[in-house]
Amino acid sequence: SPLGSVPKPGSSKRRTIVDSSFPPGHGVNDAIPKHMYRNKFTKVELPTIDDIVAGIRRTKLRYPGQKLLGYKLDLSKYYRFITTCPRDWPVQCIKWKGNIYMDTVWSFGLRSAVQAAQRTSTVVKWIFQEETLSDRIPLIREELGIPDCYTDGQILDWVDKDELWNYIDDFIGITPDFLAQKQWDKLKSFVIDLGLQPSATPGHLVKPAECFIGLGIEFNLSLNLRRIPDDKL
Repeated sequence: SPLGSVPKPGSSKRRTIVDSSFPPGHGVNDAIPKHMYRNKFTKVELPTIDDIVAGIRRTKLRYPGQKLLGYKLDLSKYYRFITTCPRDWPVQCIKWKGNIYMDTVWSFGLRSAVQAAQRTSTVVKWIFQEETLSDRIPLIREELGIPDCYTDGQILDWVDKDELWNYIDDFIGITPDFLAQKQWDKLKSFVIDLGLQPSATPGHLVKPAECFIGLGIEFNLSLNLRRIPDDKL
């Protein structure tokens, strides 16, 4: 497959794109069915702006009177950390300056890459939420003044999981301020422990704040406002 590249927003680096649809009618993508996973129809579902708004509303109802903060974490070279099936390596060859190289990981331009990447980050989110849920109980009990007559299990049933979304290689979270920094630090450490790498590009790592940008939209939690950022107007 031929190679191409485009500039990365906010970075001096370029994104490499593999043209897996070349030549038309005979490319690698022509042999990959759309919206299929293990011979079953599975359409990729990505979070939307409305999903985040609904999550903000749920968090405000759950923690009335508490300041809410949002955070964002992007992964660097995410596709390059996910190995593909070895049986597919012979067809994942790329051509550069007359030489042929065999690729062993997902690449931009491969039809099945988005679904594989989203499924993987969904698992990362699920494990993180399961492992950190009980750690928040003492903080919630202390901050909200919940008496000892309520068990940790009852608090867990009420709290539910964090409002956290994964959009391929992006993670966006909404949480009350007394939990925000700990959740942010744990998420960064967690993805590193899994062998992934947080992005160093400006704007890709957003610490907990009342005003933040997610999915290209600016959210101001203190003003109940969402708008298009200035640089996109």
